[in-house]
Amino acid sequence: MKVAPQCQGHLTGKTCCMTDINPLRAKASYNAMLEVPTHSGQRVNLFDPDPSTIKIVDISTGLSNCCRFAGQLANFYSVAQHSIVVSRIVHPRLALYGLLHDATEAYMHHLGPAVFNLVGSLYRPIEDQLQGVIFRAYGLPPLSAEDMAHLKWADRLANAAEMRHFGIASGEPLSMGLDHVLDEPIIPLDPRPARISFTTRFAGLY
Repeated sequence: MKVAPQCQGHLTGKTCCMTDINPLRAKASYNAMLEVPTHSGQRVNLFDPDPSTIKIVDISTGLSNCCRFAGQLANFYSVAQHSIVVSRIVHPRLALYGLLHDATEAYMHHLGPAVFNLVGSLYRPIEDQLQGVIFRAYGLPPLSAEDMAHLKWADRLANAAEMRHFGIASGEPLSMGLDHVLDEPIIPLDPRPARISFTTRFAGLY
């Protein structure tokens, strides 16, 4: 194996150039690898997220540019629009939770069920921590088990309605009383109007 001259210490056991790395510089470089640069100029560290770096403009931008169902749709349909639907299904006191329930996907992107089944054990702890920080950034306390179950029900309901609308085969029952819960049809929006709608909904709830 050919090694750069300055790195021969790796093979000889002698002092290696790697030992001369500045620890602070190495830490900064490592942190940079874990950070997501955002539209507003923030850098969100996925392993150690800071609530002060969470901005609604970045959440709305990220979610409105992220397409649901791995993009396998004839028309673009964003996570932002899905989040609005969920916020309208849940009990009114949980509406902001519903709007922000997928906010992590603004930084970590949307994983479809098949991908999540493969990497979920790695993805979930990071996502859960970031979700908690996002809620905290907007003054939302942790959800009770009962409220979390209600939020997940609303998410499944929205998902079933979207699958029915887009003609996607689903393991979810599609007769969940959708017509009684969704008071308006799903009209897919392009990213810009989806972002505006998300921001407007947030302003009305926060």
